[in-house]
Amino acid sequence: MPRLAKYKYTGLTGPLRDLLREAPTRGCPDKVTKDWLRSVYGVSSNGESIISVLRFVGLIRQHDGSPTDLWDAISHPTPENKIRFADAVRKAYYELFRHYPDAHRQNDDALRTFFERQVESGSQARRHMVSTFKTLLLFGDFDSVSGPPGSIALPELVQSLETLDTTARKWLQTHTEVQARLKALGPLHKRLDDLALEQDELLKDSLRAAEAGLFSASHTLGWGGLVDFLYKPFTVDAVNNKRPRWRLESLEELHAKPDSQLIDVGKELGYYGESIRKTLQGLLNDRNRCSHGSGYSPALDDVQGFLSKIFHVITDLKTKYRRHYQ
Repeated sequence: MPRLAKYKYTGLTGPLRDLLREAPTRGCPDKVTKDWLRSVYGVSSNGESIISVLRFVGLIRQHDGSPTDLWDAISHPTPENKIRFADAVRKAYYELFRHYPDAHRQNDDALRTFFERQVESGSQARRHMVSTFKTLLLFGDFDSVSGPPGSIALPELVQSLETLDTTARKWLQTHTEVQARLKALGPLHKRLDDLALEQDELLKDSLRAAEAGLFSASHTLGWGGLVDFLYKPFTVDAVNNKRPRWRLESLEELHAKPDSQLIDVGKELGYYGESIRKTLQGLLNDRNRCSHGSGYSPALDDVQGFLSKIFHVITDLKTKYRRHYQ
């Protein structure tokens, strides 16, 4: 499948060329950031594209943008270092050099044709890929051989180990976060089991979504599970008695009404009191913030609080209003 992300490129090849050419005189930065590019090279926008190219060829580290050992190859452009840099470019553009062993000698048309077959992109992006590649070629010796076939240079090995380390750290962080969520949500699983509800699938799905880190979805599913329980005693005749203008004829029509209005009707019908009504309206507001594109992004603590309130409401309804909720 074509992959656009395989070949990093920038439309700012001028600043990229200046950065590589001036590396011997400017020294090695602590980190290459958009602020550093702006202050040193006047790059006011799209500096991230230059950073992505530097990561792509291995000049800076993936996780923090600090220079790797390969930066020495452009800071001290000796014949050996020019070969080192060429090797790094060959590795980054492995498929290109496998297709064209002399890719550094190919013209623009040949390079554009290759990128067109490899990635899903427009003509402007392909032009930028070609110009980025040819800019990098200016700083390496692609005609010399760095070592016997199959050998691995130390900088390349170091870069591979750094990539492996970054991947392992990301996996460990994800694993740790999942374990933390499972531990935090364990008591809520027990509370749900203790409630012994006939229909609790949506509430179980809400907990599963929270364990997966889908906190907005957890709110929506949790509210759906509460509604399944809350509206059990509602009947068409009872609601029509309080809202004659609705003229409901079926439960489907009843459930199509706004939850905020049905919550008020439930209180008027005596299914619960004012305290529970206010709690329900607050829970509905939290659910709406997650479901209606408000920009609200809940965290694990928010989900725990939301579901705890839902289970508390269900417990109160089963205890204080057991005549309706048994």
